[in-house]
Amino acid sequence: PAIRDVGMGCLAAAEAHTIFRQVVYAAVSRERPLYRETVNDSLIEREGRPYEVHVPGQTTPYDNSFFSGHAASVFSCVTFVNTRFHLRYAEPLLWAVAAALSVGRAADQHHYASDVVVGSLIGFAAGKLVGDRSIRRADRRSNAKNMIVPDSGRSSNHSWQDGIYVSRQHTGLVLGWRTSR
Repeated sequence: PAIRDVGMGCLAAAEAHTIFRQVVYAAVSRERPLYRETVNDSLIEREGRPYEVHVPGQTTPYDNSFFSGHAASVFSCVTFVNTRFHLRYAEPLLWAVAAALSVGRAADQHHYASDVVVGSLIGFAAGKLVGDRSIRRADRRSNAKNMIVPDSGRSSNHSWQDGIYVSRQHTGLVLGWRTSR
Protein backbone atom coordinates (compact mmCIF):
# COMPACT_ATOMS: atom_id res chain seq x y z
CA PRO A 1 0.00 0.00 0.00
CA ALA A 2 2.81 2.48 0.73
CA ILE A 3 4.38 2.01 -2.71
CA ARG A 4 0.95 2.40 -4.30
CA ASP A 5 0.39 5.58 -2.28
CA VAL A 6 3.74 7.00 -3.44
CA GLY A 7 2.92 6.34 -7.09
CA MET A 8 -0.65 7.60 -6.94
CA GLY A 9 0.32 10.62 -4.81
CA CYS A 10 3.09 11.67 -7.18
CA LEU A 11 0.73 11.21 -10.12
CA ALA A 12 -2.00 13.28 -8.42
CA ALA A 13 0.45 16.05 -7.51
CA ALA A 14 1.81 16.11 -11.07
CA GLU A 15 -1.69 16.37 -12.52
CA ALA A 16 -2.53 19.17 -10.09
CA HIS A 17 0.26 21.39 -11.37
CA THR A 18 0.01 20.25 -15.01
CA ILE A 19 -3.48 21.65 -15.41
CA PHE A 20 -2.30 24.97 -13.98
CA ARG A 21 0.82 24.91 -16.19
CA GLN A 22 -1.24 24.43 -19.36
CA VAL A 23 -3.36 27.45 -18.46
CA VAL A 24 -0.22 29.53 -17.87
CA TYR A 25 1.32 28.38 -21.17
CA ALA A 26 -1.84 29.41 -23.03
CA ALA A 27 -1.87 32.82 -21.31
CA VAL A 28 1.80 33.80 -21.31
CA SER A 29 5.00 32.58 -22.94
CA ARG A 30 8.69 33.38 -22.99
CA GLU A 31 11.44 31.98 -25.19
CA ARG A 32 13.83 29.40 -23.81
CA PRO A 33 17.44 30.52 -23.17
CA LEU A 34 18.64 28.60 -26.22
CA TYR A 35 16.06 29.11 -28.96
CA ARG A 36 16.07 26.57 -31.78
CA GLU A 37 14.03 26.88 -34.92
CA THR A 38 13.91 24.93 -38.18
CA VAL A 39 13.77 27.12 -41.28
CA ASN A 40 13.90 25.49 -44.72
CA ASP A 41 15.21 22.21 -43.26
CA SER A 42 18.09 23.89 -41.43
CA LEU A 43 18.35 24.29 -37.67
CA ILE A 44 18.92 27.82 -36.42
CA GLU A 45 20.05 28.39 -32.85
CA ARG A 46 20.20 31.74 -31.10
CA GLU A 47 20.03 33.14 -27.61
CA GLY A 48 16.51 33.50 -26.26
CA ARG A 49 14.97 36.85 -25.37
CA PRO A 50 14.17 36.59 -21.64
CA TYR A 51 12.35 39.92 -21.38
CA GLU A 52 10.14 39.39 -24.41
CA VAL A 53 6.88 38.00 -23.02
CA HIS A 54 4.00 37.04 -25.33
CA VAL A 55 0.36 37.40 -24.26
CA PRO A 56 -1.45 35.19 -25.24
CA GLY A 57 1.14 32.44 -25.13
CA GLN A 58 2.86 30.95 -28.18
CA THR A 59 2.33 27.31 -29.08
CA THR A 60 5.84 26.16 -29.98
CA PRO A 61 7.84 24.19 -27.42
CA TYR A 62 10.65 26.76 -27.62
CA ASP A 63 8.33 29.49 -26.33
CA ASN A 64 7.31 27.63 -23.16
CA SER A 65 10.16 28.49 -20.84
CA PHE A 66 8.01 29.99 -18.07
CA PHE A 67 7.59 28.06 -15.76
CA SER A 68 9.61 24.85 -15.57
CA GLY A 69 7.33 21.83 -15.72
CA HIS A 70 10.20 19.46 -14.91
CA ALA A 71 11.01 21.37 -11.72
CA ALA A 72 7.32 21.46 -10.80
CA SER A 73 6.99 17.70 -11.37
CA VAL A 74 10.00 16.64 -9.34
CA PHE A 75 9.23 19.05 -6.49
CA SER A 76 5.58 18.01 -6.38
CA CYS A 77 6.56 14.34 -6.03
CA VAL A 78 9.30 14.94 -3.46
CA THR A 79 7.05 17.25 -1.44
CA PHE A 80 4.24 14.69 -1.52
CA VAL A 81 6.54 11.87 -0.37
CA ASN A 82 8.12 13.97 2.39
CA THR A 83 4.72 15.20 3.57
CA ARG A 84 2.90 11.86 3.46
CA PHE A 85 5.69 9.65 4.77
CA HIS A 86 7.86 10.90 7.60
CA LEU A 87 11.28 9.94 6.21
CA ARG A 88 13.31 11.81 8.82
CA TYR A 89 16.92 12.21 7.66
CA ALA A 90 16.33 10.84 4.16
CA GLU A 91 14.22 13.93 3.37
CA PRO A 92 17.20 16.26 2.74
CA LEU A 93 18.57 13.73 0.23
CA LEU A 94 15.30 13.80 -1.71
CA TRP A 95 15.29 17.63 -1.63
CA ALA A 96 18.88 17.62 -2.94
CA VAL A 97 17.93 15.32 -5.83
CA ALA A 98 14.94 17.54 -6.69
CA ALA A 99 17.11 20.66 -6.58
CA ALA A 100 19.81 19.05 -8.75
CA LEU A 101 17.31 17.93 -11.37
CA SER A 102 15.72 21.37 -11.42
CA VAL A 103 19.00 23.27 -11.65
CA GLY A 104 20.01 20.94 -14.49
CA ARG A 105 17.17 22.38 -16.57
CA ALA A 106 18.76 25.83 -16.27
CA ALA A 107 22.25 24.45 -16.90
CA ASP A 108 21.20 22.80 -20.18
CA GLN A 109 19.59 26.09 -21.29
CA HIS A 110 16.00 24.86 -21.33
CA HIS A 111 14.91 27.31 -18.61
CA TYR A 112 16.01 30.49 -16.91
CA ALA A 113 16.69 30.37 -13.17
CA SER A 114 13.44 32.22 -12.49
CA ASP A 115 11.51 29.55 -14.42
CA VAL A 116 13.04 26.86 -12.21
CA VAL A 117 12.32 28.76 -8.98
CA VAL A 118 8.67 29.41 -9.90
CA GLY A 119 8.21 25.82 -11.10
CA SER A 120 9.71 24.51 -7.87
CA LEU A 121 7.40 26.66 -5.75
CA ILE A 122 4.33 25.59 -7.71
CA GLY A 123 5.40 21.95 -7.47
CA PHE A 124 5.96 22.33 -3.73
CA ALA A 125 2.46 23.78 -3.28
CA ALA A 126 0.84 20.99 -5.32
CA GLY A 127 2.76 18.26 -3.49
CA LYS A 128 1.96 19.76 -0.09
CA LEU A 129 -1.76 19.97 -0.85
CA VAL A 130 -1.93 16.40 -2.11
CA GLY A 131 0.27 15.12 0.74
CA ASP A 132 -1.84 16.78 3.45
CA ARG A 133 -5.00 15.39 1.89
CA SER A 134 -3.47 11.92 1.73
CA ILE A 135 -2.55 12.12 5.43
CA ARG A 136 -6.13 13.02 6.33
CA ARG A 137 -7.42 10.05 4.30
CA ALA A 138 -4.95 7.68 5.94
CA ASP A 139 -5.96 8.99 9.37
CA ARG A 140 -9.64 8.43 8.58
CA ARG A 141 -8.96 4.88 7.37
CA SER A 142 -6.87 4.11 10.45
CA ASN A 143 -9.42 5.65 12.81
CA ALA A 144 -12.30 3.79 11.15
CA LYS A 145 -10.42 0.48 11.52
CA ASN A 146 -9.60 1.13 15.17
CA MET A 147 -12.88 2.95 15.94
CA ILE A 148 -10.94 5.97 17.24
CA VAL A 149 -12.37 9.48 17.18
CA PRO A 150 -9.96 11.71 15.24
CA ASP A 151 -8.37 14.50 17.27
CA SER A 152 -6.80 17.06 14.94
CA GLY A 153 -6.88 15.24 11.61
CA ARG A 154 -3.08 15.24 11.48
CA SER A 155 -1.03 12.08 11.96
CA SER A 156 0.84 11.96 15.26
CA ASN A 157 4.12 11.19 13.50
CA HIS A 158 4.12 14.54 11.64
CA SER A 159 4.75 17.98 13.08
CA TRP A 160 4.65 21.45 11.61
CA GLN A 161 8.16 21.91 13.00
CA ASP A 162 9.67 19.10 10.91
CA GLY A 163 12.01 20.05 8.10
CA ILE A 164 14.51 22.75 7.28
CA TYR A 165 15.02 25.63 9.71
CA VAL A 166 17.11 28.79 10.01
CA SER A 167 18.10 30.11 13.42
CA ARG A 168 20.03 33.17 14.47
CA GLN A 169 22.88 32.34 16.86
CA HIS A 170 25.53 34.57 18.40
CA THR A 171 27.97 33.35 15.71
CA GLY A 172 25.58 34.05 12.82
CA LEU A 173 22.83 32.19 10.99
CA VAL A 174 22.49 28.42 11.41
CA LEU A 175 20.81 26.30 8.76
CA GLY A 176 19.68 22.83 9.81
CA TRP A 177 17.21 19.99 9.56
CA ARG A 178 14.81 19.15 12.39
CA THR A 179 12.60 16.12 12.94
CA SER A 180 10.22 15.49 15.81
CA ARG A 181 10.66 11.72 15.99
